[in-house]
Amino acid sequence: MRKNTTMSSPSSSAFRTPEQKPRRKNRSPAGPSPGLIPFDSKRIYLIRHGQSQGQVASKHARRVDTKLTDCGLTLTGIDQATRIPESLGEAYQRIELIVSSPLTRALQTAVTGFAGKPVMVHYDLREVGSTTIPENVPRKMKDVLADLGCHVDMTIVDVDTFRPDQWPRHHDTPPKVIRRDHIRRVFQWIGSRPEKCVAVVCHYHVIRAALQDPWDCSGPNIHPENGVPIACELSVVAGRIRLEIVADEEQATATAAMNL
Repeated sequence: MRKNTTMSSPSSSAFRTPEQKPRRKNRSPAGPSPGLIPFDSKRIYLIRHGQSQGQVASKHARRVDTKLTDCGLTLTGIDQATRIPESLGEAYQRIELIVSSPLTRALQTAVTGFAGKPVMVHYDLREVGSTTIPENVPRKMKDVLADLGCHVDMTIVDVDTFRPDQWPRHHDTPPKVIRRDHIRRVFQWIGSRPEKCVAVVCHYHVIRAALQDPWDCSGPNIHPENGVPIACELSVVAGRIRLEIVADEEQATATAAMNL
C-alpha cells in the first residue's frame, strides 16, 4: 500500500500576507453560495491523472511540441492508473461514480483505473494552466476516445452531458487563471447527485484550487501525486460547499479544508 504524501511544507514565498499579494477581481465572496441546495455529506476521492507524456518531455518540448497536444499517459502512468484499486483498498468497491476531466491523460486514467464503473466527463475539470501548452490544448472527444480504443466501454462513459458548444474550439477557461467558480460548480453538481462515494480524476492545479485557499497563508501547501487518491468529505457548511481532506481507513492523509 502506497502512502499518500500530498502535503509538504510551503516555501517561504507562500507565507506572504494578503496585503502583500495582489488582489484578485474574482475573489470568492465570504457569504453563502447563492442558490445552493443543501445535501448530505459525501466521500470524494480526488485523483491526479497518471504520469503523462508531457511530464517526461523536456521543458522546451513541453511548451512547443505539437506532438504532445492533449497527450496520454506514459507506461509508468498506465501502471499508476492500474494500481488505483490497490491504493483505494476496500474503498474501491464503494465508489459509485467516476467524474473525469476531458483531457486524454485524465480520461485514460479514469477508464484504466476504474474499469467497468460509470464515467462522466465534466469539462469544468480540465487543467487550468496555460492553454498554449500543447498537453493542455483539448481535442475532439471522438479523437480522444479513438486513441483509448478498447479501454472504453461506451455504454458507461458519458462525454456529452457537460460538453460546451463548439468544443474544443470554444472553452471559457482563460490562460493562467484558476477558475474557482468552475470548480465550485462541479462539486455543487456532485452534491446534487444520489451517489455517496465519487472519484474525481483531474489535474494538479485543479486539485490545488479545490483544496488550497490562496488567501490563507497559514494553510497547507498541497502537491497531488500522480495516481494517488486523496480522501475528502464534501458537505455544506453555513450555506457554502466545504471540501475537506480526511483520514481514510485505507490512507494516511493530513487534514485541510476549503470552502468553495
